Amino acid sequence: MDRHQSRHLGWQIKETKAFSSRSLLLGILASLICAATILALGTFVNTRRGPTPTAPVAMPAAKPTVRPKLTPPAEKHAPMRPSDEQAVTGFEAPASRQCPKTTVGESESCKQLGLGNVGATSLQVSTSELGGENAGDFVLTRKCDGMLKPGTACSIKVRFRPTAAGVREAFVVVTVSPGDIAHRIRITGAGNDELRTSGFEIAPD
Repeated sequence: MDRHQSRHLGWQIKETKAFSSRSLLLGILASLICAATILALGTFVNTRRGPTPTAPVAMPAAKPTVRPKLTPPAEKHAPMRPSDEQAVTGFEAPASRQCPKTTVGESESCKQLGLGNVGATSLQVSTSELGGENAGDFVLTRKCDGMLKPGTACSIKVRFRPTAAGVREAFVVVTVSPGDIAHRIRITGAGNDELRTSGFEIAPD
């Protein structure tokens, strides 16, 4: 082989190597471009579709709470009891009596004090003497002592004889058996100290 042919052969070998290198680079570049294109397309498709919906997780049904039935305690009713006066005696008497206004030194009858047996058994009744700060201004003219049968009554009579002007007060106590229950009856009256001028005239000094 002459010198000219050797140079030509060497030049062909260099061109072949250069072409192979360029082909390899182009192939790698094309692969990278394809991979980037595929990745971009996948991202675009996922963005348009939105996130993949997650299947809802079924929650276990809550068990109803069973509350025990509360039974209210039975009400305890206290036995009905009438007042001691009605239960023991069935006795009736006024709590107070007001006598009419009376001039000092004179006497007036007060309305009588009625006592009654409304029970089913007989009662023993006794009347005390008058008591109180102004007991001397009243006079007990009739007492009620003895046995009161069911449905019967008796009365106490009092006269008012004021010794001074103003309100006067006393009391009388009635004791009833069985039970020895004491009933205190309040008696009041007002004394009047105005001078009576009817029938005579007061001569001037």
